[in-house]
Formats: sequence, C-alpha cells, structure tokens
Amino acid sequence: MKFSMEDIRFSRINISFLIAGLIVGFLVGYVSVRPSNDTPTAEKTFQDGQEVSINDDSQSGVLDINTPVSTTVVEDFNLKANNQPAGDSVIVEEAQLPYVSWITVREDRNGEFGSILGAYRLQPGIHSGFDVSLQRGTEANKFYHIVIYKDDGDGVFDYKADTLVSKDGAFYSADFMAL
Repeated sequence: MKFSMEDIRFSRINISFLIAGLIVGFLVGYVSVRPSNDTPTAEKTFQDGQEVSINDDSQSGVLDINTPVSTTVVEDFNLKANNQPAGDSVIVEEAQLPYVSWITVREDRNGEFGSILGAYRLQPGIHSGFDVSLQRGTEANKFYHIVIYKDDGDGVFDYKADTLVSKDGAFYSADFMAL
C-alpha cells in the first residue's frame, strides 16, 4: 500500500486537529469540574492553642442547603437552641442577625464562656435549623453556650478582633446541655 504526500499531509492535519481537540476538551472539562473560589470552605484557626473549625457559607452565589438564608431585615440579635445529643456538631434552632456574624459554640466553665469549639459565619437575616461543625465534640451531661460575634469585615473568625455581641451588659447566648 502506497501513500502519497497529500495523504501524509492530510493525516498530519487530522492528527493535529485531534490533539488540539483533546487539549481543548480537557481544559473545558477541568474548568467545569474544578472547585471555584465561591465554594464554601472549612478553615481552621487557633484559639489558645486549640483548633477551631470555621464554616463559611456567606460567599455570594453559594447556598449551603443546611443553612437557609433569609432576606428578612432584622433589627436585633436572637438565638435559640435545644438540648441535644452529644456529637461533632451542634444544631442551632434559630439565629436572628442584623449584621454578618459568627455563631460560635463554647464550653461552659462554671457558668462562664470556655473554649470555642466551632464557629459558623452567617449573613444578616433569620436562619433556622443549621449545624455548627465542631473541632472537638460535645460531651454528654455537660452544658454549652452558643454565642454571637459580629464579624469585623474581614470574613475570618478571630475571637479577639470580632466583637462579642451584648446588650445592656448581657451577652446574646443560648445555652444547652449535651445529652
């Protein structure tokens, strides 16, 4: 079987187009399935030498199905939580927030706020039935506090920079017992 120069040129052109098509296909596939910068992330930070798990659902265009977002404008803060089984996350029944805020779970130390176990950032509005993941789980028969920190605008939880929310000298909190 003999090939002419035209056949060989035609084959090279076809192979070039095939390779170019594969490269374009891989690039399109990569761009469409790679995680975008809008994906909520779990970050870790440290508080007094302990890791704190941070979950952020506040980035535009992304809605965590476990964290309903309300567009209702609210004037004041409010929190609700129920006693719940011990575990690696805490369910917050309701959080009413007039500002971008962090919902934190803190240990109880003789009626005072102890170590921060986890934090979750939310946009203003009324949010209900969402989970706060914890770096260290709650323990049965112990008390815990859910506390609000107003975000300082940088989008990163920092218990020293973000403001612990209070009214008339009392902190907004919801207390619960792990069962």
